[in-house]
Amino acid sequence: TTSKLRGPYAPQACGVCRSRKSKCDGVKPTCGSCRGSGRDSECSWGHISLRRPRTAAHFDALRRRADSLQAYADMLQGLLAKCVCQDVPSHLPCPPPSSGDHSWNDPSSEDDATHSDEDFAHELTRTAPAQFEDPNTLVHPPIPAVPVSSAPPIRLPQCLGMNEGAGLNERPSASYILLVEGVEEAQSYVDWSRYLPAEVTLTRKEHDKILDLSFKFFTMWCMRITPALFLRDMHRALSVPQSDIPPRTAYYSPALQNVLLALSGSFSDDPYIKHLETRLIFASTAKAHLEREYEWPSPSLVQTLAFLGTFYADADHRILGDSFFAMSNGVNMALDLGPNAAESVKTGLITREEMLTQNSAHWSTFIVDVLCALHFRRPLTRPPPDRQNIPVPIDKESDQIPWTHPSTTMRPQPNLLTLIFSEAAGLLLIAYQTIDVMFVTLLPCSSARIYSQLNKWLSRLPPEIDITFMNRSESTPQRLMLHCCYSWCCIVLHRPFFGQRGELQDDHIKASLLHLRSMRAAENILELLQTWSETYTLRLAPLGLVPFVFDAGTIFLLRALHATTGQRIAHTALQTAIDQVETCVRHLKEIGRTWQTAERTAVHLQSMLRDKLQPILDQR
Repeated sequence: TTSKLRGPYAPQACGVCRSRKSKCDGVKPTCGSCRGSGRDSECSWGHISLRRPRTAAHFDALRRRADSLQAYADMLQGLLAKCVCQDVPSHLPCPPPSSGDHSWNDPSSEDDATHSDEDFAHELTRTAPAQFEDPNTLVHPPIPAVPVSSAPPIRLPQCLGMNEGAGLNERPSASYILLVEGVEEAQSYVDWSRYLPAEVTLTRKEHDKILDLSFKFFTMWCMRITPALFLRDMHRALSVPQSDIPPRTAYYSPALQNVLLALSGSFSDDPYIKHLETRLIFASTAKAHLEREYEWPSPSLVQTLAFLGTFYADADHRILGDSFFAMSNGVNMALDLGPNAAESVKTGLITREEMLTQNSAHWSTFIVDVLCALHFRRPLTRPPPDRQNIPVPIDKESDQIPWTHPSTTMRPQPNLLTLIFSEAAGLLLIAYQTIDVMFVTLLPCSSARIYSQLNKWLSRLPPEIDITFMNRSESTPQRLMLHCCYSWCCIVLHRPFFGQRGELQDDHIKASLLHLRSMRAAENILELLQTWSETYTLRLAPLGLVPFVFDAGTIFLLRALHATTGQRIAHTALQTAIDQVETCVRHLKEIGRTWQTAERTAVHLQSMLRDKLQPILDQR
C-alpha cells in the first residue's frame, strides 16, 4: 500500500483565498488562483483583505441602488423637459419617489426598504456624503456649517486705508462695558444704539445681556469672536460724536452688531425680542450696512456674512444661508495673507500681534472645516495647517479673566478660552484623519490607530480643563463643549463599523469592542448634557452642540437595532437604548427653545424612532 504523503502547502494564503477558504499556491504578488479568476487587483497579503465577501444582501443593496438611480434619472429627465429657469429649485431631491412597487413615503408598506433592519443599519452607518433634501435621508443637517469662524488679521492703515487715529477716544485701550447684573458703570457717552433699527424697542440692559450670553454660550466655541477686541472696537466706533466720521475698526461694525442681535436674540427672555419677526428686522438692518462695508472690507465683514448665513439657515432659509456662507468664504480668501505670516512681520506688513491673530484664524477655520466635514460627510476644503510653522497662540493673560454667570452658584474661575482653543485644534487635527477612514480605507485597523491618538490626547489634557466627577458641576461651557467634541469624534470614528459582527478582517479588532466604544462615547455625551442642563439649562447652548446630540442618538438607534438581531430579542438592552434615544430627543427639544434647527432635528430623530425602528420591532 502507498502511504499518504503530505501535499505541498503554501506558508500563507492570500486574503481572497483565505476568505473563500480555497487553496492558494502562495505565489506573490498574485497567486495562481486569483490570476486564473481575474482577481489580480484584489490579491493581497497580510491580515487585511481588500474586499469583503459578496453576500446576497450585497447584491440586493446594489439592485435597490440601481433602481433608485434609474428612477432619479427618469425624474430628472421629466424635470428637464418642462424646465423653466426661474422655477427650478436649487437642489433636486435624491433619491426621488419611485413609481414602482416601493413606496418612499408610505410607512405602512411592508415592502418598504426603510423597514428593513439591514437597510436601516446601513443608513445609520454609511459614510457617503448625505443628501439633505430627501425626507428619508438619515442625517438632517442639525447645524448650518459655518466655514469661517474668524478672519485673518490685516494692518488696517496700510491695507485698508483706515485712519487709526481719526475720531478715536483719548483712551485707546478703553472698552465698552456690558451693563449686566452687578455692573453700575453706565458709559453714557457711548451711543450704543446708533446703528440699531429705530422700529425695535430695545433697552441697553437687554442689548448688553444678549451680547453677554452670546459671548459666553455661542461665539466662545471655535473662537468665532474675541469679546475683548469686539468691545474695544465698539467703544472706539460709538464714543465719537455722531457728526464726526466714525473710525473704521477691524473687529466691530454696525452690521456685525445687528447680526449678533438677530442671531443671539434667541437667548432673550423677552418674547418680543426673541420672536423671529423682530430678529429679521435686525438681520435686514445688518444687510443694509453691508454695501458700505464692501468698499472697505475688514475681518468684521467676514464674521458678519458668516453669522448672517447661520441666522438664515437656522430660520430654514437654506439657500439664502448658503449664499452668505459663500460670500464669507470669498471675503476671507481675499483678506488672507497666507500661512507664512512671519515673513509679513519682518517686512512690516503686519505686527506680531496681528500675526498671532492670523495664526488663530487659520486654526479656527480648520476646526470648523473638520467639524463640518465629519458631520456632513464631505472632504475638507483645505489642507490642515502645519503646527510647527503656524503655532496655536495661547494668551495666558486673557485666559485668567474670570468667567462668571449670575444664574449659577459657580464661583468665578479663569475662562481659559485660548488654552481650550489650542486643545480643540489638537483634537481636530487627530480627528481629521477620520476622513480617510470614512472615504478611503474604511479599515478597523486605521480606526484603532486614530482611537489610540484620541486617548493619548485625552490623557495629556491640562488638569485645569479636564472634567472629572468632582469638578463636573463647575465646568464652563467651553470645557463641556471640548469634551463633548472628543466623545463625538469617537462616535464618528467607530459608527461605520457598528453594524458588523465578529472580527472585522483584523486579528486584533472585534466588532463588539467598537460597539462598546461607540456606546461609551454616546453615554458620555448624555452625561455632559445632563451637567449642562442642570448648571445652565440647555436653552443656553450653542448651535454646535446639536450634531453631537443627534449623532449620539443614532448610536442608541443602532444599539436598539442590534438588540433585535439575535435569536431572542434582548429586551432590557432594547428598552434602555430606546429610552436613551428619547432622552436625546428631549435634550434637542430643550435646545430647540433657542434654536429652530434643534427643534427640527428633534422631530427628525423622533420620526426615525417611530417610523423606521418601530416597524422593525413590530415585525419581530
